[in-house]
Amino acid sequence: MGGTGSSIAFPDGRGRDTPWSLRTRGHGGNARRTPPPDRDILPATLPALQARRLKPVSIALVVAAVVVLVFQFGLLGVARHLGLVPEAQRFTEMAFATPSRLPSTATPGTAVQLSFVITNQEGEKYTYRWDATLHEGTTATALASGQVTIAAAKSSQVPLVFVPKHALAAPAEISISLARPSEQLTVHLTGRAQGAK
Repeated sequence: MGGTGSSIAFPDGRGRDTPWSLRTRGHGGNARRTPPPDRDILPATLPALQARRLKPVSIALVVAAVVVLVFQFGLLGVARHLGLVPEAQRFTEMAFATPSRLPSTATPGTAVQLSFVITNQEGEKYTYRWDATLHEGTTATALASGQVTIAAAKSSQVPLVFVPKHALAAPAEISISLARPSEQLTVHLTGRAQGAK
């Protein structure tokens, strides 16, 4: 008896049917095979499910990374790392301790006070190496050298006393230089004979 009906064929390893093959049988017993549904429908749902499962893990990883950054750099450091706060400028300042009382002349045997101050704005403890040099025309004479370690955002005064042994030849100047970072102070002196007023 020819009737109208439908059946779903499942793969059994022998036929050509697929899990999505749908056979319909109409009048006369002629079988027709309907096209399978879009194959991307089921696979497309798998990445979505996987993404939903990984989402809490991703959030935990982000939170852990932020915690590590906070402990390592502090809140301000994290903000700077993310570009939310501009990076602080790093520099060194150097100046004479008493600029208003700098000598303009030098007399043999008389001490000349040339103490100077270094301020560390490099963001960390820094060791500065300095040199003082006397320049008389084309002649350069080393006067003194040393080093000083200064904590971040702190200043240190370095005492420097120069006692000329002879009347300075013009033009004369004393320069105080830092090796790194490069900074220099200069004072110009006029030579004066011993006993002159």
